[in-house]
Amino acid sequence: MIAGYWPLTGANANLVPVVTNGKVYVGSYKQLAIFGLKTGSANVAIAPVAAPQLELPPGLHRLSGTVQSVSGQKIVLSTGSGTPVTIDATGALRSAHIPSIGDKLTVVGEYRAEGALFAQAISRAKRNPALWPPDR
Repeated sequence: MIAGYWPLTGANANLVPVVTNGKVYVGSYKQLAIFGLKTGSANVAIAPVAAPQLELPPGLHRLSGTVQSVSGQKIVLSTGSGTPVTIDATGALRSAHIPSIGDKLTVVGEYRAEGALFAQAISRAKRNPALWPPDR
């Protein structure tokens, strides 16, 4: 039985099950799985948990979208609203993790004078745009 998943592959997840009152509680990404014994069949409840929205420091922006093109360290991302945004990924990407066209990404960075978003952090985004955090 799967208790959930952790999509933040760039971060360490230290998820420790908690046992109390005859049940096992396992937290994962935006949900809590509760396992217990019941005669005849397994008893599992999955409860969604609202994810906290982290505040960004002044001057930083967060965008999610689909990669439209990649040229070296320049990425064109089509946001959820369909607006293309040029991302300067210099310093935010390791050469082994260059995204491909069609990948879903969330980018945090600041806009520079040339109009590109200079990325400080790039992570994978959920496949379903309805689950993306709001652009800011």
